[in-house]
Amino acid sequence: MSRSMYITAFCGVLVCLLMFTSGVSANEIPAMVSKESLPELFEKSLRAVEKAINFFGEDYSALNVDGLFGIRICQGALLQAKQDCESGKLDCPVDLVYTLNKYVTSMDDYGNKALAYIEAEDSSYFEQFLDTINSPYTFDVKLDSLGDTSGVTPGTDGSYDEVRGDRCLSLILGSYEKNEGKYPKCSVDQECWTMMTKGNTMAYVITHQLLYFVMVEKSGCVAPIEELVYKYNKTSLRDFEKRLCKSIYVEAQQEEVGNSVKELKQDLFLEQLLLCSLVGFQEFFQEKWIRLVLSWQKPRGCYGMPASLMKVEAELTRVQEDEKHLLQLLTEEAEKM
Repeated sequence: MSRSMYITAFCGVLVCLLMFTSGVSANEIPAMVSKESLPELFEKSLRAVEKAINFFGEDYSALNVDGLFGIRICQGALLQAKQDCESGKLDCPVDLVYTLNKYVTSMDDYGNKALAYIEAEDSSYFEQFLDTINSPYTFDVKLDSLGDTSGVTPGTDGSYDEVRGDRCLSLILGSYEKNEGKYPKCSVDQECWTMMTKGNTMAYVITHQLLYFVMVEKSGCVAPIEELVYKYNKTSLRDFEKRLCKSIYVEAQQEEVGNSVKELKQDLFLEQLLLCSLVGFQEFFQEKWIRLVLSWQKPRGCYGMPASLMKVEAELTRVQEDEKHLLQLLTEEAEKM
C-alpha cells in the first residue's frame, strides 16, 4: 500500500478512535492523547481526511488494489463513527454527522468508480483481492493496551515474500484457485501457517503477519483460526496479535528519533501505526506520533518522498525482486536433482 493510502486509512481510523476515546473513562484506558488536545487533533485529522479524499477524487483511475484497500479502511472507520453518532453511542453535533456522511459518500463514489480501472489493469489480481476492496472495512473499536514492552526485542528476519504472502491471503479470502479449482474461504496450509506465525520477524514481514490476521477477522474466519492458534501456539488470537504489536511497537519507537522518522522509513512507520491501531492497541495513536504523521501531508492532500529517494526505493525493490527470482530458480534446480 502506498504512503498516501496508508495515511488516508490511518487518519480515518484516527478520527474514529479519537471520537471513541473522548467518550471513554480515563479509568478504563490510559489516555495517550490528553483531553485538552483531543479537539484540536480531531479537527486536524478531519481536515487531513478531507484533503486526502479530494486528492484521490482528482484521479481515482490511478488507484491500485492496495490503494483502494486503504480507502476502504478509512471509509469503514468513518462509517463506524457515523453509526456510533446516529445510534447515540457517541454524543455528536449535527454538523459532524453531516461531515462524516459526506466523507463516506465521497469515498464510496470514488472507490466504486476505481474498481473498473483496477480490473482493467490486472484482472486476475483484481479477482484475487476483490473482497478486500469492494466494500468498506468496518470494525468494532476495542481499545486495549500492550502492557509491558521493556523486555521485547525486535526480530531480525525482514525478508518478505510477497508472492507467497498473497497466496496465503487469498486462501483466507477464498479466492485462491489451482488446477483442482477454487479453495474454500478460511483455508490454511502448513506453509502459510508457518509463514504467518514464525517468530523473529521485523519490518514488513511482521506487519504482513498482522495484516493476515486482520484479513482473518474481515473474512469471518476467526473461529477456525482461533483453534489453530491455540493448537500450534498455545495462545489466543488476541494474545498473538498483542505479541506481534509489542514487537512492532518497539520497532516504531526505534524508527522515531527526535520527533522525526527518516523518509525511507515513513512508509513502514505508517503501516505499523495503521495496523496496530486498527486492532485497538492505543499505544499506537499517541499524541506525538499523530502530530508527526499529520505533518507529512502535502498541501494537495497526498504524501510522498522526493524523486531522488523514490529512485533509491525503486532500486532497492528491484534488487530484492532479483534476489527472490534467483532463489526461486536455485530452489527449482535443487528439486530436480
